[in-house]
Amino acid sequence: SDNLSSTFDIYTKLNLAITIFIFTLILVKSRTTKPSFKFLKENFKFPQYTLPATILSSALTYSLPVIIPVLFGPVTAGYFAVTQRFGFFPVSLMAQSVSGVFRREIISTLNSNNGNLLNTYKSHAKLLSAVALCYLVFGNLLFGILIKILLGNNWSEAITFFHIMSPLYALQIIYIPLSQVFISTNNQKTDLFIQALI
Repeated sequence: SDNLSSTFDIYTKLNLAITIFIFTLILVKSRTTKPSFKFLKENFKFPQYTLPATILSSALTYSLPVIIPVLFGPVTAGYFAVTQRFGFFPVSLMAQSVSGVFRREIISTLNSNNGNLLNTYKSHAKLLSAVALCYLVFGNLLFGILIKILLGNNWSEAITFFHIMSPLYALQIIYIPLSQVFISTNNQKTDLFIQALI
């Protein structure tokens, strides 16, 4: 217990030191440039739409691990944590990887004279929908086997959690990358609306 406590203290102090260093660096570097009214006017959609949409997206991902132990106790929280670690990890990896590629393709399409944004969007939407469907089918078939091999039969409640959460995971495989189109086309209001619905 003492070792765990000291490890946590070291981790906390290290993070605090790095945060202070980066914050100081940002302040020093930002002295040379002053934000103008024009800049604030052009980027007003960020605090108005993008920031709330990002908070909603984070709440969707991170609120359940906080709420579940409060409502159902630490044992149930452990089962849910296993579901999140093994079930959401491939979703997060795929979504973040495809997001970067899709964002570059959108910008390239917007900058080209003969680019067709709708075709780019449709091709990615079809691919992501197919990937999400495969994840939904094979995930529900194989997740239980994986958990039993890795952790044993005592963790079967985590499998139930996965069956419940898998449609949401599949939806995130589709939506997280496709939401890049709203940011790239300066249509953040739609992104906020969809995030609120999800």
